[in-house]
Formats: sequence, C-alpha cells, structure tokens
Amino acid sequence: MQNGITILDFLQFETPTQEQKISLLAMADFVKQENEDDFFILCGAAGTGKTSITTALIGYMNNREIGYAIAAPTGRAARILSRKSNVLSSTIHSMIYNVNSDPKTGEVHFTLKQRDNEEEMPSVFIIDEASMINAETYKQEDSLFLSENSLLDDLIKFVKQHHPKSKIIFLGDRNQLPPVNEQNSYALMPEYLQNKFKWKGSSKILTEVKRQEDGSKIMKNAVNTRIAIEN
Repeated sequence: MQNGITILDFLQFETPTQEQKISLLAMADFVKQENEDDFFILCGAAGTGKTSITTALIGYMNNREIGYAIAAPTGRAARILSRKSNVLSSTIHSMIYNVNSDPKTGEVHFTLKQRDNEEEMPSVFIIDEASMINAETYKQEDSLFLSENSLLDDLIKFVKQHHPKSKIIFLGDRNQLPPVNEQNSYALMPEYLQNKFKWKGSSKILTEVKRQEDGSKIMKNAVNTRIAIEN
C-alpha cells in the first residue's frame, strides 16, 4: 500500500470534470471502514464516466487493501464490466444464490447462500446496471424460476450477512427502462433504500457527457432524450 496517493491518481485521464472529481472523492470517502454509510449510488448516462470512475475506484481499493466484489444483473453486463475494469466480475444471481432444479417439474429454485461465520473484514459490493434489479416479487404461475424474495431484498440481506459493515455501490442510469412490472428503478433511489431498509447513504449524478468527440448522432440524440425526460 502506498501512502499519499489519492483516488484521483488512478484515473486513466488527467482532467476529470467537476462532477467526476466530486463523485470520485465521495466514493473514496465512502469505502473507508470508518464511514458508516450502507450505500452509495452513482447515476449517469453512457459517456458520463461511470466506468472510468469505477476503474479508478478499484485501483484505489487495491492500493488501500480494501476488499470488494463486483457483479451485475446479467451475464452480458458482467462481462462488459470485467473487460472495461480488467477485474473478474459475476452475475448477482451466481454471487448470492444456490440454484437447485427439480428434475420432475423443471422448476429452478433460488435460495440465498448462507455463511456459517461472519467475515473478519467488511467488503464493498459494486453492482453495475443496477436499474435492472427488481425490488418486488412476482410469482407467475407458468414461471420455472422461483424465489421467495425480490433480487434487491436478497442482495441486501446477503451483503449484511457477509458482514454488518459491508456496503454497496449501485451504478446505473435512472433513465433506462426499470425492471418488468415496476414503475421505477428502486435500487437507484436513495429514498427507497432509506425508507425500506433503514439504510444510510448518498448519491451522485453525472450529467456531462464527454464521449461525443466522434460526432455520434446516436449519442447526441440520447443526450437530448435524457434532458427531455428530466425536464
């Protein structure tokens, strides 16, 4: 571990925007063991720097010897995050569930993994594409995939079961479609986490898109759409 190094030293570019700098310093404070917050939310559309900030955070935590795990709701999202951050990640389901199938009915049951002993040290769980995490439980008669709770409920239970001081960083875009049958992406809403789980935390939003140098019409249209939604 090298002393005197800040999280800004792990950025892959020299001049972060003011939003990026504020978010980086807030995340560096959040992952400190003495920080008692449970969650940190970083929201931003494509091109605002979420991945660059996450990569810098990983380098900082490696330097500070802070334990962490990285996961995403889907295999594709996990692979993309692994490639961009150069760190192995997994799906949330494979991280928190044991999977058992009934050979007679074909039903697949998800049961939360249990830990016999608490970990000695807390960890930081980084969850990408958090807008896709369902917060409500839907039991469809024709579904072969069965779980007693919502993915968000089980994820939070798993994290605190790991260690009472373990915490989560949720990354995502509030303007993406929410989970099926839900009106909002609740994992990206600090008020929801505070009210339902009695957690403490904060959030930051990145709005300045920097990845437009190629003149992409798709990116410009996406920015215009985001602004229209927010207005």
